[in-house]
Amino acid sequence: MPLPLYMDHHVARAITDGLRARGLDVLTAEEDGTKEYEDS
Repeated sequence: MPLPLYMDHHVARAITDGLRARGLDVLTAEEDGTKEYEDS
């Protein structure tokens, strides 16, 4: 079973798109609504 990946908003979109094009499961901070959360 592949490991899903979580991308912070600092990761370039091209990287996320490339991983998805290769069939990986990727979720971004922008997609799940946590882009604006403060880092602790």
